[in-house]
Amino acid sequence: MILGPFSDELNEFPWPSFSSVIWFPKLTSLTLFGRKKVRSILLDGELDDRLYSTFPALTLLYINDFEGVKSLPESLAKLPSLERLRIWNCNNLKSLPTFHESHSLQYLKIFQCTILEERCRRESGPEWFKIQHIPRMQIGHELIWKH
Repeated sequence: MILGPFSDELNEFPWPSFSSVIWFPKLTSLTLFGRKKVRSILLDGELDDRLYSTFPALTLLYINDFEGVKSLPESLAKLPSLERLRIWNCNNLKSLPTFHESHSLQYLKIFQCTILEERCRRESGPEWFKIQHIPRMQIGHELIWKH
């Protein structure tokens, strides 16, 4: 499923209303396209609290063009089936959720995210500890493969 891009005038990502129970139990791939003014990928805790149960089969998540977002919600690290995460062109992004070793994430790509690429620098970046155990990564132009 692909959501976006939307109007440049939007300040938040236009998720559908979650006042009624909405589940996507078989959705395996989700691509989100944001805009410069969007400051958050999730609604004020409404979706954040239910993200892992709303998308239980999600294996691929692509986050693109969220230039106003500074951090990704911790609930992304609770997606039970997430294997691949690609973050592209999010130039003000500074912080990732903490993906524990037991998490299913196998591949992380961060590209054209100037601040985050620096903060995820191997061994020395302040965000490195959150991702260091992920088996395959691309941070900027650097490929990191672990056996």
